[in-house]
Amino acid sequence: MAGAAAGLLWLALAGLVLARLAMACASWHWSLELSTHFAFQYALMALLVTAGFACLARPRGVGLAAVVLALHSTPLLGLTGAPAAPAAGTSEETRLLMANVRTSNANRRGLIDLVQAEQPDAVLLLEVSEAWLADLAPLEVEFPHRLAAPRGDNFGIALYSRRPLTDGRIVQLGAAGVPSIETGLEGSSLRLLLTHPVPPMGSGAAAQRDRQLEAVARRARELGPRVVLAGDLNATPWSPIFSRVLDLGALRDSRDGFGLQPTWSASLPSLARIPIDHFLVGRDVQVLHRSVGPRIGSDHLPVLIALR
Repeated sequence: MAGAAAGLLWLALAGLVLARLAMACASWHWSLELSTHFAFQYALMALLVTAGFACLARPRGVGLAAVVLALHSTPLLGLTGAPAAPAAGTSEETRLLMANVRTSNANRRGLIDLVQAEQPDAVLLLEVSEAWLADLAPLEVEFPHRLAAPRGDNFGIALYSRRPLTDGRIVQLGAAGVPSIETGLEGSSLRLLLTHPVPPMGSGAAAQRDRQLEAVARRARELGPRVVLAGDLNATPWSPIFSRVLDLGALRDSRDGFGLQPTWSASLPSLARIPIDHFLVGRDVQVLHRSVGPRIGSDHLPVLIALR
């Protein structure tokens, strides 16, 4: 029995080695890039394999598994530790709620109840259709300022705000033909950029996603150090395109110091989810708080953030 268990552990360890190699070669092909999305799950599995070898008193297995665990844990280090302490200042705090609501989701009440409970300054929505906008009319009492480009193909987008919008506009960045929103909020020096690229399922779609994200990142850099780039980016923090967005846009991940905070798929247990819904911020933006909200009927969990 112990021999069979050890054999399974060695097989799992070999799979983890192959996964790490795929992650290292992720920029070579879109299918290899998909392997990067599960960095947390690989690290968790490596921990279990290490513990398994320890229980079987197999020191060689423990040593090799510990090396693999270290390799898979390294990409997660930026998410550990405490968030940076807010610097003293008089700038007003801005609270944002972002949700990919899923076009086919009929639970409009779930989103409305969440907005009323959290009372953000602005609500950023993805996958909104004309039907969604009609059913969200109750929000317009408290959030009278709106920009929206509804669609029926999962790429509709909308922003509701308590404050008047400054220089708000619908833009197309990249060649996929899907809308993004760029706007400021009166009384805040932040500039918001909301986007939703196509998922990278195939070489053509992956190329479209990458071109859109690169275009969005360049626009974020143009908007300056108080920009906030938000959206379902269809990429995790361990994807090569995510690193490129941070570099091109002079941005940092608001998740740093707040933990993994995975958002997709909402129907899975927390340990099986991956983080693809993001707030990326410029160097002059302080992240005061960041959390993931409850299920609202979508396949994504909403994200709440407080910024200064």
